[in-house]
Amino acid sequence: HAIASFLEGMKAFRKKDASGVAAILEAMASERQQASMSVDSEGAPMCGAGGSYGQANQMDIDQAYILELELKGLLAALKGQPEEAERWLKQATDLQDNVSYSYGPPEVVKPSYELYGEWLLEQGRPEDALQQFERALERGPQRVQALKGKLQAARELGKDDVVEAVEQALDEIRVKAEEQRKGRLS
Repeated sequence: HAIASFLEGMKAFRKKDASGVAAILEAMASERQQASMSVDSEGAPMCGAGGSYGQANQMDIDQAYILELELKGLLAALKGQPEEAERWLKQATDLQDNVSYSYGPPEVVKPSYELYGEWLLEQGRPEDALQQFERALERGPQRVQALKGKLQAARELGKDDVVEAVEQALDEIRVKAEEQRKGRLS
């Protein structure tokens, strides 16, 4: 449910609807707090009459909190509070660094590093943004959005070698995707 709420929060953010983002954040926080009460100290769902199917574990709660922190950063940006926005976005990346990957990568809709990197680009800080996109690519190699952000940051910094390497990686991804598409059509 956190993912659906996050997506609604992103829609509100894109419409510049600060009160809509705030209302979604309030609901997300309440839901996450309720879910955290049903998790034991090891992060596993506690037994209940309904069984544990579909109950949140600590990783689910952490992932929900990452999404919440990302929206808090976006809300602060909407309100013209760049220091506050950066604090929330950095907190999201720090938490994402510490989330357990015991059952595969988390299902974070928008990786915190990408969101923070995009925000840093908007703030005119391409060097810091480049670092965030590189962190995103460590976690999700060949992720197109992270590559595009890295490309933009490298262009702004005049790092032609990086620009060339990223453009080549994006071209390879495009070629593979086109080959796969053609293969499915024939």
